[in-house]
Amino acid sequence: GGRAFFCSVVDLPTTPDLAVITSAAEDVPHIIQECGKKHVHGAVVLSTGFQELGTVEGLRLEECVKNVARMCPEMNIIGPNSMGVISPWALLNASHADGGSTPKRGTVAFISQSGRMQSGRLCSAILDWAEQENVGFSHFVSVGNMTDIDLADLIDYFASDRHTQ
Repeated sequence: GGRAFFCSVVDLPTTPDLAVITSAAEDVPHIIQECGKKHVHGAVVLSTGFQELGTVEGLRLEECVKNVARMCPEMNIIGPNSMGVISPWALLNASHADGGSTPKRGTVAFISQSGRMQSGRLCSAILDWAEQENVGFSHFVSVGNMTDIDLADLIDYFASDRHTQ
Protein backbone atom coordinates (compact mmCIF):
# COMPACT_ATOMS: atom_id res chain seq x y z
CA GLY A 1 0.00 0.00 0.00
CA GLY A 2 2.03 3.10 0.50
CA ARG A 3 3.84 5.36 -1.89
CA ALA A 4 7.36 4.71 -3.09
CA PHE A 5 10.13 6.89 -1.63
CA PHE A 6 13.21 7.89 -3.60
CA CYS A 7 16.41 9.31 -2.13
CA SER A 8 17.45 11.03 -5.33
CA VAL A 9 15.73 12.83 -8.20
CA VAL A 10 17.69 10.71 -10.68
CA ASP A 11 16.15 7.55 -9.16
CA LEU A 12 12.59 8.59 -10.03
CA PRO A 13 10.97 6.24 -12.57
CA THR A 14 9.62 9.20 -14.59
CA THR A 15 10.72 12.79 -15.14
CA PRO A 16 8.68 15.34 -13.22
CA ASP A 17 7.60 18.52 -15.01
CA LEU A 18 8.44 20.65 -11.98
CA ALA A 19 10.59 20.32 -8.88
CA VAL A 20 9.56 22.25 -5.78
CA ILE A 21 12.66 22.51 -3.61
CA THR A 22 12.31 23.25 0.11
CA SER A 23 15.55 21.69 1.34
CA ALA A 24 18.30 23.29 3.40
CA ALA A 25 20.27 25.86 1.39
CA GLU A 26 23.42 23.74 1.32
CA ASP A 27 21.53 20.91 -0.43
CA VAL A 28 19.91 23.05 -3.15
CA PRO A 29 22.80 23.12 -5.70
CA HIS A 30 23.03 19.32 -5.65
CA ILE A 31 19.27 18.89 -6.01
CA ILE A 32 19.17 21.29 -8.97
CA GLN A 33 22.05 19.38 -10.54
CA GLU A 34 20.09 16.13 -10.14
CA CYS A 35 17.03 17.79 -11.68
CA GLY A 36 19.17 18.79 -14.66
CA LYS A 37 20.43 15.22 -15.08
CA LYS A 38 16.82 14.00 -14.98
CA HIS A 39 15.79 16.69 -17.57
CA VAL A 40 13.28 18.37 -15.26
CA HIS A 41 11.99 21.46 -17.08
CA GLY A 42 11.39 23.73 -14.11
CA ALA A 43 12.24 24.24 -10.46
CA VAL A 44 10.78 26.52 -7.81
CA VAL A 45 13.26 27.00 -4.97
CA LEU A 46 11.43 28.02 -1.80
CA SER A 47 14.52 27.46 0.35
CA THR A 48 16.11 30.43 2.10
CA GLY A 49 19.67 30.95 3.31
CA PHE A 50 21.33 32.54 0.30
CA GLN A 51 22.37 36.12 -0.56
CA GLU A 52 19.46 37.55 1.43
CA LEU A 53 21.37 36.65 4.61
CA GLY A 54 24.28 38.88 3.63
CA THR A 55 26.78 36.24 4.76
CA VAL A 56 29.78 34.84 2.94
CA GLU A 57 28.24 31.35 3.07
CA GLY A 58 24.89 32.58 1.73
CA LEU A 59 26.60 34.36 -1.17
CA ARG A 60 28.72 31.26 -1.88
CA LEU A 61 25.67 29.00 -1.96
CA GLU A 62 23.81 31.37 -4.28
CA GLU A 63 26.81 31.44 -6.63
CA CYS A 64 26.76 27.62 -6.60
CA VAL A 65 23.07 27.67 -7.58
CA LYS A 66 23.85 30.09 -10.44
CA ASN A 67 26.70 27.90 -11.69
CA VAL A 68 24.56 24.76 -11.62
CA ALA A 69 21.72 26.63 -13.37
CA ARG A 70 24.11 27.59 -16.19
CA MET A 71 24.88 23.89 -16.67
CA CYS A 72 21.14 23.14 -17.02
CA PRO A 73 19.99 25.64 -19.70
CA GLU A 74 16.85 23.61 -20.49
CA MET A 75 15.58 24.08 -16.93
CA ASN A 76 13.86 27.28 -15.76
CA ILE A 77 14.48 28.10 -12.10
CA ILE A 78 12.47 30.47 -9.90
CA GLY A 79 14.24 31.51 -6.69
CA PRO A 80 15.84 30.70 -4.38
CA ASN A 81 14.21 32.56 -1.52
CA SER A 82 10.93 32.56 -3.43
CA MET A 83 7.46 32.43 -1.92
CA GLY A 84 6.58 30.30 -4.94
CA VAL A 85 4.46 30.11 -8.06
CA ILE A 86 0.70 29.87 -8.37
CA SER A 87 -0.94 29.26 -11.76
CA PRO A 88 -4.69 28.84 -11.25
CA TRP A 89 -5.35 27.90 -14.90
CA ALA A 90 -2.99 24.93 -14.42
CA LEU A 91 -4.37 24.21 -10.92
CA LEU A 92 -0.81 24.69 -9.63
CA ASN A 93 0.05 26.02 -6.19
CA ALA A 94 3.78 25.54 -5.61
CA SER A 95 4.04 28.17 -2.90
CA HIS A 96 4.18 29.01 0.77
CA ALA A 97 0.98 31.04 0.47
CA ASP A 98 -1.13 30.93 3.61
CA GLY A 99 -4.10 28.64 3.36
CA GLY A 100 -2.68 26.56 0.52
CA SER A 101 -5.69 27.05 -1.71
CA THR A 102 -5.32 28.11 -5.32
CA PRO A 103 -6.84 31.52 -6.09
CA LYS A 104 -9.63 32.02 -8.58
CA ARG A 105 -8.73 31.94 -12.28
CA GLY A 106 -8.41 35.37 -13.84
CA THR A 107 -6.41 37.51 -16.24
CA VAL A 108 -4.04 39.35 -13.87
CA ALA A 109 -0.41 38.22 -13.68
CA PHE A 110 1.18 39.28 -10.38
CA ILE A 111 4.95 39.34 -9.84
CA SER A 112 6.63 40.01 -6.50
CA GLN A 113 10.35 40.75 -6.56
CA SER A 114 11.15 40.56 -2.87
CA GLY A 115 12.33 37.36 -1.28
CA ARG A 116 10.10 34.99 0.63
CA MET A 117 10.62 36.58 4.02
CA GLN A 118 9.83 40.11 2.81
CA SER A 119 7.12 39.35 0.28
CA GLY A 120 5.40 36.53 2.15
CA ARG A 121 3.14 38.78 4.18
CA LEU A 122 2.50 41.11 1.24
CA CYS A 123 1.64 38.25 -1.11
CA SER A 124 -0.60 36.62 1.49
CA ALA A 125 -2.40 39.94 2.05
CA ILE A 126 -2.92 40.40 -1.71
CA LEU A 127 -4.22 36.85 -2.07
CA ASP A 128 -6.60 37.39 0.87
CA TRP A 129 -7.81 40.68 -0.65
CA ALA A 130 -8.27 39.05 -4.07
CA GLU A 131 -10.37 36.29 -2.54
CA GLN A 132 -12.58 38.79 -0.69
CA GLU A 133 -12.97 40.98 -3.81
CA ASN A 134 -13.43 38.01 -6.18
CA VAL A 135 -10.31 38.93 -8.20
CA GLY A 136 -8.61 36.13 -10.11
CA PHE A 137 -5.09 35.62 -11.37
CA SER A 138 -3.54 34.04 -14.43
CA HIS A 139 -0.26 33.67 -12.50
CA PHE A 140 1.09 34.75 -9.12
CA VAL A 141 4.89 34.58 -8.90
CA SER A 142 7.44 35.51 -6.25
CA VAL A 143 10.81 35.52 -8.03
CA GLY A 144 12.99 35.63 -4.91
CA ASN A 145 16.70 36.12 -5.60
CA MET A 146 16.37 35.62 -9.39
CA THR A 147 19.35 33.34 -9.97
CA ASP A 148 17.83 32.25 -13.31
CA ILE A 149 14.37 33.55 -14.24
CA ASP A 150 14.01 37.29 -13.65
CA LEU A 151 11.34 39.98 -13.99
CA ALA A 152 12.04 40.56 -17.70
CA ASP A 153 11.67 36.83 -18.46
CA LEU A 154 8.28 36.74 -16.76
CA ILE A 155 7.04 39.94 -18.40
CA ASP A 156 8.01 38.51 -21.81
CA TYR A 157 6.20 35.26 -20.99
CA PHE A 158 3.06 36.97 -19.68
CA ALA A 159 2.93 39.25 -22.75
CA SER A 160 2.18 36.21 -24.91
CA ASP A 161 0.26 34.15 -22.33
CA ARG A 162 -3.32 33.53 -23.45
CA HIS A 163 -4.65 33.75 -19.90
CA THR A 164 -3.04 37.12 -19.12
CA GLN A 165 -4.41 40.49 -20.26
